[in-house]
Amino acid sequence: MGILCYAYLTQKSGTIPLNRLWQPTFVDTAHESTNEGIEAQKRYGYSVDGTKYYVYPA
Repeated sequence: MGILCYAYLTQKSGTIPLNRLWQPTFVDTAHESTNEGIEAQKRYGYSVDGTKYYVYPA
């Protein structure tokens, strides 16, 4: 599989927030970096847990 991305705890120049979302029914987490992705996950019962990391965009 290899490395998906390098994540940082503090924002560096050129990085974007990576938000963690939580789904309590399935005890699952998801990570999204766009508002569209966050809104899509919310339709499946996920709640935003906040920005956890910063990553460089693909």
